[in-house]
Amino acid sequence: MRNSYPRTSATPINRGASPMRSPLRALIVLCAALPAVAAWADDPPGKVAYQRVCAKCHGDDPTEGDDGPALVPMYRTTAQVLDIVRNGTGQMDPVPDSKISDAEVSAVVAWLQMLSK
Repeated sequence: MRNSYPRTSATPINRGASPMRSPLRALIVLCAALPAVAAWADDPPGKVAYQRVCAKCHGDDPTEGDDGPALVPMYRTTAQVLDIVRNGTGQMDPVPDSKISDAEVSAVVAWLQMLSK
């Protein structure tokens, strides 16, 4: 006997393959996404950008410094840091936005300020 439920807009019309009909397919997609989610959960975006761009001169540990000074404690505002990054200062050359975006600089500053507490 056919089901007697009325057809609504929520009732699927297409009876073809659905991602939810294949638990294995859903499990594969979930497993593929887990490393990206786990990496983001472990490393905030500011830390990731710092490691990619800033650590080359300021060192892996922002509290110690290297060729560049230690950045923790961070007492500058995001605007001040962005000005330094874009225009350079002292021994630091300007860093173009093709290497680190303004949003990434903001994330780095937020991360360094969090470490400073």
